[in-house]
Amino acid sequence: MYRINLQQIEYFLAVADKLNFTEAAKSLYISQPSLSKQIGLLEEELGFHLFLRNKRMVKLTPAGEVLTKRWKHLITELEISVEEAVKANASYEGEIKVGMINTMVVQRYIEPIFSCFSAKYPQMMLSFESYSFKELREKLLGGDLDIIFTFYFDFDFQLNEDIEWKRVEEMRLCLVVPKSNPLSQRDDLTLADVKNEPFILISPNDSPSGVNRIIDLCRTYGFQPNVKKYVPNISSLAFSIANGNGIAIHSDRDLFDADDRLRFYPIPDRANDSDLIAVWRKKNDTQGLKAIIEEIDAYRSGQRGTSGAPS
Repeated sequence: MYRINLQQIEYFLAVADKLNFTEAAKSLYISQPSLSKQIGLLEEELGFHLFLRNKRMVKLTPAGEVLTKRWKHLITELEISVEEAVKANASYEGEIKVGMINTMVVQRYIEPIFSCFSAKYPQMMLSFESYSFKELREKLLGGDLDIIFTFYFDFDFQLNEDIEWKRVEEMRLCLVVPKSNPLSQRDDLTLADVKNEPFILISPNDSPSGVNRIIDLCRTYGFQPNVKKYVPNISSLAFSIANGNGIAIHSDRDLFDADDRLRFYPIPDRANDSDLIAVWRKKNDTQGLKAIIEEIDAYRSGQRGTSGAPS
């Protein structure tokens, strides 16, 4: 393996271009003796002469002519590769605006994703903002957010053909019953058992799709839910249920985490309605967003088979 560095190649090509050591040295901003010494070291390393020279002329040897052609291409390829690398790196610069539904539990699930992302792409700036369901949808579709983390039930994907989504975390759809309700003493509970119970739902102004899915689900069991109250967000829903104001249909892992005032009864219908998902616009094809989606895939691969929580 020859010990040749890029500086030596640059010096050689300068002399090959000028065919004059003095002129080549001037173009390189070094002294002529220093240049001659470097060329001599290069020839010594290679084991053959690169130039034929006397007091009147400098001429390339056949070996020198071959290396001139080859090394010119080498330098060109090097410059191109560096330019491409700079452009590639620049494509991972800038800011990515991330939105999430305003519940602390969501942050716990997405933290590993963005922790890995930031380690790989420290030059990318991430901004995180939490909103209600309605605000998240509007800001995503309006281009104010690049990607949002919300729940599957909140989107009617047939009405939003310009978006794409990916599952982040599987969550069971459950009947959520306060332990102050006598029904919570039962080991098993189905929707048919709660048809006369008061329901608490997130406001249709905030999540019309979520409300419609719950109503449709209840109808498959032969009843219209008795909605006692609509609340503005998930936190209000959790607080109302825990304080015995009614029951809800929701996830078992995005309400009060490990709250001993609640019981969760899995609903087999529409098992994935409460899954945490990432949603983005199809036309947003930035490298930063693509990298986040790759991290979501990696997270999913690592989490497969580990989701699910006891009631």
